Amino acid sequence: MIYQYFNQYWMRTALHHQ
Repeated sequence: MIYQYFNQYWMRTALHHQ
């Protein structure tokens, strides 16, 4: 599903932001 794909993208962004 698209939600799962978006979730992974958000997690990656959060890690990069930290």
